[in-house]
Amino acid sequence: MDDNGNRGPSQGAVARPRLLESLRAAIGARHYSRRTGQAYLYWIRRFIYFTGKRQHTP
Repeated sequence: MDDNGNRGPSQGAVARPRLLESLRAAIGARHYSRRTGQAYLYWIRRFIYFTGKRQHTP
């Protein structure tokens, strides 16, 4: 724990997979070609930057 009582990621807290990492895993699990996966990730990155990197929660 740090001085504020929060746990850091190295002290037992499980970090959620990052968005692009989880997308990469999902694309691989579906056995898409490497180029298709690259194209999907490219357009997803462009969309994220277009929206100003805002998090959209339901």
